[in-house]
Amino acid sequence: MRGVEGVIKNEFASFTERLDLVGLFIMAVALPLSEGVKNLGFGIAVLGFLLSFRRKKGLIITAFGFGLLALFLSGVVSTVTALDQKASLKGLWDVFRYCAVFFITANSINSEGEGKAVIWGILASLIIGGLWGVAAMQWTGKPLEILSLGHSNHTGIFVSIGAAVSVCLFLFSRTRSERVLLACVAVFLMIILLFTASRGSFLAFMAASVSVLVVRYSCSKSKALALLVVLSVCTIGYFYSPLNVKSGAYDSERFKAWALSIDTFEAHPVAGIGLNNYYLSGHEMATLGHAHSLYVNTLVQNGAIGAVALAAVLAGAAALLWKARGLRGSESLYGRSVWYGALGAYVIVIVAGLTNTTLHHEHAIFFTLIMGLLAAFSRKGRSDWPCI
Repeated sequence: MRGVEGVIKNEFASFTERLDLVGLFIMAVALPLSEGVKNLGFGIAVLGFLLSFRRKKGLIITAFGFGLLALFLSGVVSTVTALDQKASLKGLWDVFRYCAVFFITANSINSEGEGKAVIWGILASLIIGGLWGVAAMQWTGKPLEILSLGHSNHTGIFVSIGAAVSVCLFLFSRTRSERVLLACVAVFLMIILLFTASRGSFLAFMAASVSVLVVRYSCSKSKALALLVVLSVCTIGYFYSPLNVKSGAYDSERFKAWALSIDTFEAHPVAGIGLNNYYLSGHEMATLGHAHSLYVNTLVQNGAIGAVALAAVLAGAAALLWKARGLRGSESLYGRSVWYGALGAYVIVIVAGLTNTTLHHEHAIFFTLIMGLLAAFSRKGRSDWPCI
């Protein structure tokens, strides 16, 4: 009986150790497609992470993780003092979710194959969602939106991160079949990014691509030239595209919202008015729902403590990239791609954050997931991965 009990115990332990990975994969695939399935996958990932917590050999936190914890705590303080605590609790759940994704990913990915599965799960679902969005766009006549991602600006931020990751995979591909496949994925994502008509997201993607090419460890001149040609064509298409229906009125609305938002911050300087409480900011632009800027929105909703926490998150991400810089010269295609993909995602969050709230819902989860993969890839002592 003891032998049977031991077998059952070992099988259950093995199952729970992989439950977090299963949930993470389900969540990654569902990110652009289904809110319900995404939350189901997240719940499974959290459960699996908690069940296998004792068996993990040290917890990966990093400076980025501490920054996320600080941001979550600032959200807790803001929620306690919020004008609408119920709405703020929903916002706090969003912060908790993308913070938890980083810790689960960093501590649950144990092999390069698992990292590949998560990356390709997101890209595959994004392609499916993009095809659906293109079809729907023909009926609505509006800029492209993808199912769970919602508004075209939110869709644009998510797609820009996916495009940046696929570009990195293309730059470091080795076989002809890989190059062709990844080139098609990258071009497709760049095209649907144009269809979102999200100027901030497109310019952020351009900035990310330039950053990757400038910082790159090595890639063939032909690949870099091909990428630059595609980016140039997309840039021309962006400025002449009939889908680019934005006008100066949108910019003036943002400028006005920012100015009025600063007044709200000055009235609630310490902890802000609460998460998801922008509609209570008391000025005529409050109907926008948020300040259309990561930085201004944080000041209004989280106050000064939130601004400090956000600075810690961005500084922590930079520190993680610096610490993992050895991956730039890795023999592993995915080791290099994850580092450069994380760099691209980081640039997108900062640049697109000037005109949109980039740490929000699905695109925030995508960002923390990529940073989690980077933290996992940079862990020392793994025989099948390069060590830093």
